[in-house]
Amino acid sequence: MFFYAIFAISLAAKFSAALCSCIILTLIALLGATLPAGGVLWTFFTNSIILEFTFGILLCLAYQRFSWMQGRNNVHSALLVALGSCLLWLSPEIPRFLGHGVPALLIVAGFLKLNLPNTSAVAIGVLLGDASYALYLAHPYIIQIPIKLLGTKFPIELTAAAAFASVAIALAISILIFRMIEKPAQAIVLKTASRLLHKPIGSAA
Repeated sequence: MFFYAIFAISLAAKFSAALCSCIILTLIALLGATLPAGGVLWTFFTNSIILEFTFGILLCLAYQRFSWMQGRNNVHSALLVALGSCLLWLSPEIPRFLGHGVPALLIVAGFLKLNLPNTSAVAIGVLLGDASYALYLAHPYIIQIPIKLLGTKFPIELTAAAAFASVAIALAISILIFRMIEKPAQAIVLKTASRLLHKPIGSAA
């Protein structure tokens, strides 16, 4: 809900919602760094990990605005992924948003440059990406079921096999949630928002 509130404020801004989100998140992280003496909630919400979200937003803006970012090149893709992986492996004791965030940024940028044919495997990957939010919400409960039920009563091999099976089940359920709940709900919200935004000022409700 924390990020939803920030994005809602950003959408109400008079300039780019994406840049506004980056500014707000950066200010929150700076506030946490300069005033670290707070309670658990203060430490949690001002953690510098939120800067990694700004990296993703800035990468999206760069991809949308610069044609050279949209060009597909497998050599460039491999170099970016390799560089990000090396930095992640070699990263010294530095703040997480640098030691993990920058390598993650390079790896994601590398995959954006990847030149792939339109195959069923790519379509499945896109579908899983679309269902990723549903997976994020549902997977802890689904994957924990076999661990809770079998963890202390059955051999570790059976528990591990059940855990792997639960991952496949979590993927399938997340796809169903996306197609049956999230996508229809999103269409309704977007349609309603579009109608309200294009409604003449002073018109009757």
